[in-house]
Amino acid sequence: MKTQSNLGMSLVELMVAMAITTLIVLGSTSLVIMGGRIYQGGWADSTMSMDGGLAMQRLAGELRSAAYMEIVNSGNQINYYMPNAQTNGDFIAPMIASTTQKWFRVQNGNLEWSGRTAPLLTGLLTTDPATGQSYTPFTNVFPTARLRGLRILLNIRKVTNAGNRDYRIGQMVYLRNMK
Repeated sequence: MKTQSNLGMSLVELMVAMAITTLIVLGSTSLVIMGGRIYQGGWADSTMSMDGGLAMQRLAGELRSAAYMEIVNSGNQINYYMPNAQTNGDFIAPMIASTTQKWFRVQNGNLEWSGRTAPLLTGLLTTDPATGQSYTPFTNVFPTARLRGLRILLNIRKVTNAGNRDYRIGQMVYLRNMK
């Protein structure tokens, strides 16, 4: 009796192997795409956090050094006045009472700063993404004769392939009112 040896694969076995390989490739591709979206979302969050933090440090540092300030344009702009310190070498002597006006303003989704051509921060929203209500970036709180409290609130949005990423940063700034 002759026995026939099985030297090849049948058509059914080949089709089952191709189907399994296709499922593995499709699963791997979707994992790579999902990983890319997660990376983009994390990168956007990190970028917004760093940019927002640096902008907030610049804002707070400038405003703390101001002699006085005023909020205008429905809370979208703050004018502040920097003292012109002329001490003639004696650092204990009081500053001369002249000031230089500067400003920060939120306009067209940008945080602009007087005397600068590039915006300090981009992607600012005029509405709060959590509530959908409009808000003012600069709010004067606790006004008294010698101390002025300022609340700064910035909502930043970065659009990525992973979708919209929103970041909120806020800070209270206290300064002396010398006006």
